[in-house]
Amino acid sequence: MRSKKTEAAKGVPLGSTYKRCSCRDPRTRRELGKSCPKLARSDHGPWAYSIELPEDDDGERRPRRRISFETEAAAQKELDLILSLLAIPKQGDTKSLTRIGDLIAEAIRTKQPIPDVDTVRARVRPKGGLRDRVKFGAYLLGWLPGRKGLSRNTRRSYESHIRLYLVPCLGDIWLDELERGDFKLMFERIEEFNDRIEEMRNSRDPEQRALVRYRRPVGIASMHRIMATARKALNDAVHIDGLIPSTPR
Repeated sequence: MRSKKTEAAKGVPLGSTYKRCSCRDPRTRRELGKSCPKLARSDHGPWAYSIELPEDDDGERRPRRRISFETEAAAQKELDLILSLLAIPKQGDTKSLTRIGDLIAEAIRTKQPIPDVDTVRARVRPKGGLRDRVKFGAYLLGWLPGRKGLSRNTRRSYESHIRLYLVPCLGDIWLDELERGDFKLMFERIEEFNDRIEEMRNSRDPEQRALVRYRRPVGIASMHRIMATARKALNDAVHIDGLIPSTPR
C-alpha cells in the first residue's frame, strides 16, 4: 500500500505511514510485507510508520519503525508527535537533537509511549543538550540539602516526611511521570500502616506490641504536612530546576 509522507518544520527528516502484514509468498515463504494484495482490505494488516531519527553520537544512521497500529490515523498521530519533538531544538542545536533522538529510539526499542512535547521541551537546556531525567526519590534527597533558610524543626519535619513516606512510597517513580493518583496510593498505604499499628498494639504477643511501642498512627494533619513537603519540592522542580513543566495534575 502506498505510504503517506510527512515533514515537520526546521528540516526535520521525512516520516511515512504505511500498511503491511506478515503474509508469506506460498512459493518462497518470504513475507509479502507492503506488497500483500490483501492490504486493500480495511481489516487486513496493521498500520505502521517509519522515521529516520537524527544520527547517534557515533554518526550512525537511525532508521526506526513501529508496526502496531489499528488505523492510519493512530500511526500518523504518533509520527506527528515524533516530528514535533524533533522540531523542538533551536537551529544548530545538534546536542539536543541527538538526545531527543535517543529518547525516541529508546521508547520504540522498549515498546514504551513516546514522551510528550511539554516534558521534553522542559528538559532542553538553553545552551543545548537535555537535563538528566531523575526519579522522585533521588530528586528529594538532593533537594533538601539545597534548601536554605529553613528552621531546625522545619528541616527535621521535611527529612522525616522524605525518609519515612515519600521515598519509600514514591521514590522509584520518574519525576516527570508522577501523577495525583500516585499520592492517593501513598496515603492508602499510610492508612494500611495505621491499621497495622493498631492490630499490633492490641496483639497478645508482647513482641508484637514492643515493635510499635514508639510508633504512632499518621493523622490527617500529618498527611497534609507530608503533602505540603512534596508540593514544595515539586514546585522547585518546576520553577527553579526546570525538570518538569508543571506539578502533577
